[in-house]
Amino acid sequence: MKIAVIGPVGFPAGAGGVTRHSEELYARMVSKGVDVTVFTRRPATEMGDDQYRGMTVVGVWAPKGRGVETLVYGAIASLRALLGRYDVVHYQGVASATFCWLQRLRVGRRLVVTHHSQDWQDEKWSGFARRLLRWTAAISLRRADEIIAVSEDLGRQLRAIHDRPVEVIPSGVTLPPDGGAEPLGRLGLRPKRYVLSVGRIVPEKRLEVVIDAFEEMAEPELDMAIVGAPRYSEDYANALKRNASPRVKFLGLQTGPALGSLYAHASAFVTASLREGLPLSLLEAMGSSIPVVASDIPAHRDALDGSGVLFRVDDAGALAEALRLALDDPSLGRKAKEVIDRHGYDWDDVVARTLELLVAPVTNA
Repeated sequence: MKIAVIGPVGFPAGAGGVTRHSEELYARMVSKGVDVTVFTRRPATEMGDDQYRGMTVVGVWAPKGRGVETLVYGAIASLRALLGRYDVVHYQGVASATFCWLQRLRVGRRLVVTHHSQDWQDEKWSGFARRLLRWTAAISLRRADEIIAVSEDLGRQLRAIHDRPVEVIPSGVTLPPDGGAEPLGRLGLRPKRYVLSVGRIVPEKRLEVVIDAFEEMAEPELDMAIVGAPRYSEDYANALKRNASPRVKFLGLQTGPALGSLYAHASAFVTASLREGLPLSLLEAMGSSIPVVASDIPAHRDALDGSGVLFRVDDAGALAEALRLALDDPSLGRKAKEVIDRHGYDWDDVVARTLELLVAPVTNA
């Protein structure tokens, strides 16, 4: 079976749940004998046209710029996939799927779309881009043979809006290796003396609420470690840095053993997002046995399953109090790890369930 994949930004994966999900999923498919070609965005890939973890990686040129990069990339990648000899075209995320309908021109080709979030709600998009993404979501839900959602909450939303079956297949959890205390020293941190946040620095993550809550706590022996980079949100990131105290450390993108060390030695993990599909950084924190504090949204409630401390969205005071509770109760980390173990989040299971959908008969609806 030959699969074309459209949506990942570039390999090796750094920030971004879609790209990280794709790397882990398709590398494992390749190990099972599946031929996988991934179309990535040339400006953001280190690989270009090459092989990576057994996948064929094809860089697609796209102009830099919010909205236009994604639209042009999706159009060119869709055309290249259309002209290729593929059995399945799998779109990861709505943003790149505007031209997914082109695949219906090939009789017998299977079209699958995985929804990671309600992308059109993100504040980074203009009004036109939001309308386009809503239209794209509607088109993909009508035209695809199979729709996958990465969380139960997202699956419920999509079924309610579009009245069609949606299969829920979450991501797996792969913990980065613990690099020990040495990476922490380079980053100016001490084990068990910092609160950790991991994710893109974009407005919907509400990092200003995280920083306000941390500053309100006034814990002189505690630092705030923010891991991630902006994407078309540099002004927002710069404003955060200007207004934060020296105890708030912006560490940029971290991967591998350095990221593993940050998870392994944090006192608590915090996320204040307005919305999520299935946040991989939250699952990784839970798998690392860190007490978790999260905004009270459906995706966080479903993932934590009672093992963390929730707070009202956009309420810095409530977040400060939730952080105090988490820091005083290390058993929350053990409970979070138990939830991960109980629910599985196993990549082998994710691959098996996804392959079942990819090889089913086409409808050419």
